[in-house]
Amino acid sequence: MGMLNDLIKDVRSGLRSLLRSPGFTMVVVMTLALGMGASTAMFSVVDGVLLKPLSYPEPDRLVLIGLSESGLPPSYTSLPELMDLRDGTTTLEGVAGVQRSSLIISGEGNPERVSTARVTRGFLDLFGMRVALGRSFSPEEYDALEPQVVILSHELWMRRWAGDVSVLGRTIRTDEDRSGAFTLLTVVGILPEGFRPPEALATAAGAEAWLPLPTGPAAYATNRASRSLYIAGRLERGADIGAARRELEALSDDLRATYPTTYENAGGRRGFSAQPLVEATVASSRQMLLMLLGASALLLIIGCANAANLLLARAMERRRELSVRSALGASKARLVRQLLTESLLLATASGVLGALTAAGAVLALRTFEPSEVPRLDSLAVDGRPLAFAAASIVLTGVLFGLAPALFGSTRECATLAGAARGSEGRQALRLRSGLVVAETALAVVLVAGAGLLVNSFRAVANVDPGFVAEGVSYTEIGLPQDYQTDQERARFFATVVDEIAALPGVASAGVVADPPIGYTMWMPRVLLPDAEDGPAPSVPAHLVDGGFFETLGIRITKGRGFTELDGADSPPVAVVNESMARRFWPDGEPVGAQFRRGTNAPWVTVVGVSNDVRQEGLTTAAEPQYYVPFSQNGWFRYMNVVFKTRPGTDVPLEALRQAIHRVDGTIPFEGVTSMQHRISDSLKTRRFVTWLMASFALIALILATGGLYGTQRYAVERRTKEFGIRLAVGGLPASMMVQMVRYGVCLAAGGILVGLPVAVVASRLLDRLLFGVTATDPGTLATASALMLLGAALVAWIPARRVTRVDLVEVLRNE
Repeated sequence: MGMLNDLIKDVRSGLRSLLRSPGFTMVVVMTLALGMGASTAMFSVVDGVLLKPLSYPEPDRLVLIGLSESGLPPSYTSLPELMDLRDGTTTLEGVAGVQRSSLIISGEGNPERVSTARVTRGFLDLFGMRVALGRSFSPEEYDALEPQVVILSHELWMRRWAGDVSVLGRTIRTDEDRSGAFTLLTVVGILPEGFRPPEALATAAGAEAWLPLPTGPAAYATNRASRSLYIAGRLERGADIGAARRELEALSDDLRATYPTTYENAGGRRGFSAQPLVEATVASSRQMLLMLLGASALLLIIGCANAANLLLARAMERRRELSVRSALGASKARLVRQLLTESLLLATASGVLGALTAAGAVLALRTFEPSEVPRLDSLAVDGRPLAFAAASIVLTGVLFGLAPALFGSTRECATLAGAARGSEGRQALRLRSGLVVAETALAVVLVAGAGLLVNSFRAVANVDPGFVAEGVSYTEIGLPQDYQTDQERARFFATVVDEIAALPGVASAGVVADPPIGYTMWMPRVLLPDAEDGPAPSVPAHLVDGGFFETLGIRITKGRGFTELDGADSPPVAVVNESMARRFWPDGEPVGAQFRRGTNAPWVTVVGVSNDVRQEGLTTAAEPQYYVPFSQNGWFRYMNVVFKTRPGTDVPLEALRQAIHRVDGTIPFEGVTSMQHRISDSLKTRRFVTWLMASFALIALILATGGLYGTQRYAVERRTKEFGIRLAVGGLPASMMVQMVRYGVCLAAGGILVGLPVAVVASRLLDRLLFGVTATDPGTLATASALMLLGAALVAWIPARRVTRVDLVEVLRNE
């Protein structure tokens, strides 16, 4: 009870002391809140993305399985290979696959295309997927030749049917054809709100409707090369990932021996691999998030050093108060406890404000939607982040309060004589100077890292993508199943292009299967007439029309582009890019050369060469690729109509919708995306990291220079009497001011000398995110150093000016 009473007294005394100095209290609280808020926000992200288990039953037993080459992560597999996994493994309790598709819902309101996931038997049970309404798929529904039932996501159910329960059991119409027939699907279930498949299963991402995947005698069910499945499995109880990998390796050896031509890629090294599902989900973001968490921790340390500096100065100013309390019988332990209580009160206020700051920061971070960071939509400052914040309060309260408490309670300081002599002030000044050096060193690490990322982002933004994005937009169109032939599909898209090109404000239009700055779906093999035996290289191919090159400003540097004469009945032609021309015809003329897309494919004649386009992204160098006319290869159902508007004009969305519906009113309008927005989207992760590091660096710079300012101001005040005497004997104010500025700059220089080697080592963590600059870029390191020195000189000069305003009469009177 006595201890509790003492604690209450210490808290009351501490509150009174802090309230008597509101300016000091506010500065310390804000300083610590910045560091606590940043570290709590980043811990929330790390906890939500990396530490929390997946929201499925026994997530540690879930694994991602697929074909892999050269140690790469598991990728697509085929249905026969799924059967091999089911029959040939004992370490896996269940194996199931998912395939991406889409369907057009019609008959009720406007036609709408929705992303769907077709799943094999056991997939829903594998992830504990239970319907909220209705039922799941029956075994018989997996044996049908075509899917006849559908389970809707909660989001689709609410958006299209407004949560109408009567949709259960209703037959909905999809993929309307011109004869009036429909594909009919019966709604049998509604999934719970918020259910999401794992991000690692890319084929299920964003699915709004779920269909059973038939395993009957369809062509894709027997073709091992038809790989469109992502496969997940659940380990048997007691089995580990190592045992599963050894079993998969043995199964791969058997398959390579049985089907040598199917697995001949990469020298026969293609085989099954397994990866824990949680690792597959977060692998791409782990290093980046841990690096950002470390950066926020450095910011918290800087804040603690700054707060310790301020408290140390305050403790020295309170020497007379502490001396009086000591003379009245207060022990050293009692004084330490009182000063630590004040530190913990400051830390508590800072922690509460930091937690509120962190909650707002997490909401802001979610708006960036970085593509490499999964599970961002479920982030929140809840249980464990709040526990982290509470632990930070205690740790930082002791960390930044211990040194001031010990110095403020020393025997010499806690006596009236010691208070008068001020001998302890020199030791405190040395400690404060050391804290400033440490702050500056850590700030240099953050400023240098942020500088590298900013320079890298600027370099990426200045990359020439090989096409003109300004004024160019595209809309995706997927054709229903009733467009049976290549000629029908080619005729549809040609007509739509003509309709859009005729709209007011449209300068040109064309079609492309895969717009630049994205993945490529089609990578056939390229065989030359005199090719040697062995696997032929795969080269990305793109289906386009003649208007594509003009619309995106892609130059034809040799030969010609495509014309209306390159139809289905004309000899196959292609336009290759400059990289492909250099690789396959380094010593000859590519125009007029021929190649084949596979052993039995017809010969294709090269009619032109285009400039290189960075198809995969701005940070990926242009690679060999070529273009073929859609009119000769109309087997894609999904194409993108690209169009360029004239400067200063916009095309209304309704006009685009009507242009498409004039050709076929059953086609859903998917909206419009600008190419500039597509480029911006590709930089989301890079922008996310750069923005965070730049914010951390700015705060670190403010805190470090603020700490230096406090030290300088205390040093000037402590030496006021000395400056007055020097002025009285003829000293020059300017020389004394320069001396004080030099002192501050020397502290900053010491921090820079310590921080630069650390920055060089730490910047290695940024290698994966750097483009156009190296981790040891001398210009960036020099700029960070100059910035710190400039800031130090400025904040050292402000208090140094007080030297010129010393009142000699007042100084001599006090003396």
